[in-house]
Amino acid sequence: MKSIQNQIKPLIKLIFFQLSQKDYEKTVELLNGTRLSPNDIQKIIESYGRTIEVPPEQHYENLDIVEVDDSSPKRWSVVQPFWTKEEGYSDLSLEVTAIQEADGICLHLDDIHVL
Repeated sequence: MKSIQNQIKPLIKLIFFQLSQKDYEKTVELLNGTRLSPNDIQKIIESYGRTIEVPPEQHYENLDIVEVDDSSPKRWSVVQPFWTKEEGYSDLSLEVTAIQEADGICLHLDDIHVL
């Protein structure tokens, strides 16, 4: 069985790709839920004032994944910084909850904010 990091990593990569393309609608479609609308996501990223890029592969090696105790279904809190053209490793972060479903892991967007 794949490790939880190996299950979450491709989903996070896909989200960062969509955000780098400024496709906020598609980003929301990829998620199993979000408290942010596509318009909210766009406003947050535009107000940050940097150009979101797809991170290099090594950026994903240290995903901050914390298991949520006694959760059913099993859940993990995941925080991953963005990558920008101007800064590289950014202080803007993506926060999601990974949820174990019958057909695999799905993500719920909790927030995008500056650490």
